[in-house]
Amino acid sequence: MPDYDDKLVINCATWFEVEAAIHKVAIQNPNVEQNTLENALQFVKFATERYQVPNEICLGYWPTIRIIWLYSIPPIEIEIFDTRYEYYAFEDKWTDIQEFEIMPDTFPEALKLLLDTTISHSIKLNNPAIT
Repeated sequence: MPDYDDKLVINCATWFEVEAAIHKVAIQNPNVEQNTLENALQFVKFATERYQVPNEICLGYWPTIRIIWLYSIPPIEIEIFDTRYEYYAFEDKWTDIQEFEIMPDTFPEALKLLLDTTISHSIKLNNPAIT
């Protein structure tokens, strides 16, 4: 996984904490564009009913907002920009990186399919009672 400043990492246990962490990252970093913040909140709105809670929220380089599932198999990160999502799956010897354009009032179907496969699969591996 990429290196990042530990002071900017916020651990989360609920989707409510994820949303609060996104706001905190944006408030502490005035260079985060309003569109990036809105896109991150839209991502949370989409993901809340579908996926397990991510482990960490942090500031990205550009500045972006990063949402990280450390314990998924493989570990997954969504980096949210003002115009796109970037998906990272950190495999043992390589990283799968894909970009998805953000369109108003819709969520990229290809990204949804990736998240359904990786995050939902990880939930089932960690809890065999889920079918």
